[in-house]
Amino acid sequence: MKNVFYVILCLLLLWNTFLTIEIFSNKNNDGQIHQTIIENTINGYTTDITEVVAKCESKVVTINTYSDGVLNKQASGIIYESGNNNVLIVTNEHVIANSEVIKVCFDNGYELEANVVGSDHISDVALLSVQTDFSVTAFTKGDSSILKKGEYVIAIGSPLGKDYAGSISLGVVSANNVVIGIDENNDNMDDYELVLIQTDATMNAGNSGGALINISGELLGLNTLGLDGNNVKNMNFAIPINELNQIVSQLKENGSVQRVYLGVNGVSVSDLEVYQKSYYDINIETSEGYLVKEVDEDSPAFKAGIMSGDIIIRLDGTSINSFNDLRLALYKYDVHDTIHLTYLRNNEQQSVAVVLE
Repeated sequence: MKNVFYVILCLLLLWNTFLTIEIFSNKNNDGQIHQTIIENTINGYTTDITEVVAKCESKVVTINTYSDGVLNKQASGIIYESGNNNVLIVTNEHVIANSEVIKVCFDNGYELEANVVGSDHISDVALLSVQTDFSVTAFTKGDSSILKKGEYVIAIGSPLGKDYAGSISLGVVSANNVVIGIDENNDNMDDYELVLIQTDATMNAGNSGGALINISGELLGLNTLGLDGNNVKNMNFAIPINELNQIVSQLKENGSVQRVYLGVNGVSVSDLEVYQKSYYDINIETSEGYLVKEVDEDSPAFKAGIMSGDIIIRLDGTSINSFNDLRLALYKYDVHDTIHLTYLRNNEQQSVAVVLE
């Protein structure tokens, strides 16, 4: 009887030992799983941001302008292109306006005088050139046409001057292709329209001319202005890189930007509601093209016979689906150049030659 009792007791002890080992093992495994999840979530996100900032902050410079030997303005600039010790820097035109001397402060502490290659008051873009005897890395350009609302972006600049050089703020794309009118002659009518990226990334005085980048470190735009007022908070805007590229190309070649005149105003077909398509007799399934709503009298488009209700679909082979498409396509033309517009009228495709002014 005693033997049976001892056998049962041994079995119970073995079973208890087995259960204890299993429970302890599961606790350890649970702990390891939790630890892995926390590290992957927090450290992964943080590392992406910090690595991008570390890679890009040296590509943004501080710009100091002087008049009569006195410091006039402090702002930011973007290293746009570099090679053979010649560095091209993009900033805002209002940063360098009315200045006699422009100096660029690099992240290595060197401050060098810059020359103005060209500037454009309307788009508020200026291109500077600096000769360096040290290596400088320029930004990789992104594609602003594929930006989406809610996409994370980072603003880099020198708010309040070089003491805060390399300051960053994180935000999102609030809207893309925001149109802001420019009244050049103060007649209460817009002479030009800027198409900008809106972001809620915080910006202060001195952020003008700084970079707006994505989480991959690609340059998306040139920070240019912000709305200010009692009821406004974090409504800031940047010139999209796709447009900036066109402007810089003209500044490099001509020192200025020449804008041709077509004379149409409209809306993207993709932005129309069903009832609007019905009103203009547009197929509900159609989503491509730029619907002409107004044609300026005696404009090149008017003289060529373009009418309200026409849908422009191509300009010399370039697909046109928005005002921004149309404007970017026109950048490469000069006054008196002839372009060919392909458009739909009454759902029939037509083409016409237009002499630009």
